[in-house]
Amino acid sequence: MTYCKKEQERDFWREFQFPKELEYMLKANYYSHGYCSKGILSYLLDHFEDNEDFHYGVQPQQIIVWIDQSLEWFFPTEFYDVWVNNQDDLRAIIARQNKLLQKIGPSNLNTGYRFKDDDGCFNIVKYYQKNILYSVILDLYSGEYAKMTPKLEQLLEASKRNVNSLLSLNHLDQLDFILEDELGCYHYPGTDEIEVVNWLLKEYVDAQGAVPIAKAYERYCLFLNELEEKSKIKSAEYQAALHRLLSNAENRLQKFCDRILFELDDMHDENEERDQLLFQDMYCLKTIITRSENRHIKQYPDYFQKECCHGDILERKLDSQEPCEEELPFY
Repeated sequence: MTYCKKEQERDFWREFQFPKELEYMLKANYYSHGYCSKGILSYLLDHFEDNEDFHYGVQPQQIIVWIDQSLEWFFPTEFYDVWVNNQDDLRAIIARQNKLLQKIGPSNLNTGYRFKDDDGCFNIVKYYQKNILYSVILDLYSGEYAKMTPKLEQLLEASKRNVNSLLSLNHLDQLDFILEDELGCYHYPGTDEIEVVNWLLKEYVDAQGAVPIAKAYERYCLFLNELEEKSKIKSAEYQAALHRLLSNAENRLQKFCDRILFELDDMHDENEERDQLLFQDMYCLKTIITRSENRHIKQYPDYFQKECCHGDILERKLDSQEPCEEELPFY
């Protein structure tokens, strides 16, 4: 069995020897928006240790791919209640996939990155990064925000490594791969594999979980800004590619924060302490939006100068660097 055929030349289901039962359930689940979710989880739980018994002839790579495909087809999350109703099963399955990845992967798996044309093979870095994403989503929906934060940082660093490697190696022809889903409102299988952190901004996120995600994504925008500052000596093609990545990221960040703020506006609580926490979340998200807008203005100063009705508006915007929650006022 080979794990290194080009995507266009292979039959995915046959290559990884998907059991017919699982293949049919996944396809049915996709078209029914969750009708077979419980059956898929039960199948994975019953068979995710098949590679431990040589009688089954199953390799660890197969189990990893079976789990990955099954979990990715439970997105967009707002179409499936599996992430809320089956958290114990999901936690066991995600942990098993991680154990197999650590077993067959190199010691530096946690510092790996995607590179040009690497999707034609069994790519352990891809599956490792997606395993982190699944764990973040599960922590998010189970309210385990303290556990989510370090994993969120891992996801952010993985996205930075992926983008940095493609750009630094001058693989600009790969931008179509990175940007093919830039306008998508939802995540679908095969998208968000380079900028993995983008995936989170396409899912339904409650207000409490949104703030750490917004903070992490703002750091991703700052990373792209730093790359752009250093890109002056690069080719025009490189600068254009990076600028497109940066503009898309800033727009995603602002829209994500706006969406959460809209929900928070309707969540005022009679409990004074709870209302104070809501206020802090709103203040932080508004501050993140302001900083993003300011960075955008600095990128296009001539355009915004023309658009402003008064000459002092641009100056006021650039000076309004407000603090985030660490320096919040209390009312």
